[in-house]
Amino acid sequence: MGLKSPMPAAGASRECYSQWLRAMMKRSEEKGGDVKYLFSSSVEEPAELLYKIIAEAFSGEVTDRYVSTFVQHGNPYFLEQIAERYGVKTDNVLSTTGAISALSLLCRTFLLAGDHVLVENPGFDLFCDIATDQKAVVDFFDREGGPFTIDPGKLESKIRSDTKFVILSNLHNPSGMMLDKAVLEQLAGIAEKHKLMFIFDEVYAGYAGADKWPGPACWFSPYFISVGSLTKIYGLSGLKCGWIVANEEIVGAVRAYSLQFEFGVSKLTHAVGALLLEQQDTFDDFWQSALARSRPVLERHYAALLEEGLVSGELPEFGCILFPKLTGISGTLAFGEWLFEKHHIVVVPGELFGLAGHVRIGWALPPEELDSVFIRLRMALREYRREELGAR
Repeated sequence: MGLKSPMPAAGASRECYSQWLRAMMKRSEEKGGDVKYLFSSSVEEPAELLYKIIAEAFSGEVTDRYVSTFVQHGNPYFLEQIAERYGVKTDNVLSTTGAISALSLLCRTFLLAGDHVLVENPGFDLFCDIATDQKAVVDFFDREGGPFTIDPGKLESKIRSDTKFVILSNLHNPSGMMLDKAVLEQLAGIAEKHKLMFIFDEVYAGYAGADKWPGPACWFSPYFISVGSLTKIYGLSGLKCGWIVANEEIVGAVRAYSLQFEFGVSKLTHAVGALLLEQQDTFDDFWQSALARSRPVLERHYAALLEEGLVSGELPEFGCILFPKLTGISGTLAFGEWLFEKHHIVVVPGELFGLAGHVRIGWALPPEELDSVFIRLRMALREYRREELGAR
């Protein structure tokens, strides 16, 4: 049993994304206030809106949304909101402590030691690590080309008789690109042909909007599982509100496992989550307005970077992340370290997502700040190519 991966196996000496992020934030604090962040993959927390909901819900008479999550293993109001959003019954929904908890529950429920799992590359390292923690064997399939799409035929060629899961994201992390309806339909045919579960991390999906989004994965096949959370769209990582949506057999198995080994989700945060979802138009206005203000700044600077030949790659239509290739720079860990130390800018090296030579950039900043940091980034890329690469 082994791990065929562009990254070292879990447990080997490598820095994972979460370790890198914690270390970088600590180092940034030590440097002082001049560090500019281009790594966040969500909008900022809508603190005032969140405080308003909490104050109204818990000042005076406590909201009736504050109910036990133990018996039903979830807040019934929260479950109803998610079910309505996906157009399913509440029996098709399981609430979780965030999306990572959802993925962990799925792997713990269904994976046995030695089972085979296919994971996208480039991709979020925890997709691999959670599976290998269950002693699964992990292989990778490529997200290809400028749009980081999937070739269904190539993916199918990697399926084995003992393949238990395919794990992927849509919108894709780290590129922000979306799989279209035709690809999803082809993948659904593969899933049904092989009776194979596909887990779709859809935490970024809401950024696409109902008019462009082909729909959650769970609509396309009974073998497709949708995982979501309030973290990325609404900037509410502190709430730890996530969910699984799938057919009743899959959700029932995960629920049975979680009832035995988990003590349920937070009564408090899922009450707040239910209230938020009942007022989601207000929160949608928050992130939509934030991205609408900054998107023109991003487009202007990215066009300049492309024209100067400093980067290549398509700009995603949705969301607030992108994953450009840096022209002539193969070691983006080294570049990221240099960029931080010399120019006090933080981007995520592509090696942390399994693809060196790229960086993940998060651009959900106020327009003035985004303009300033992209000016600095452009100057830094010129300098690195002139001085660091020229000296080799």
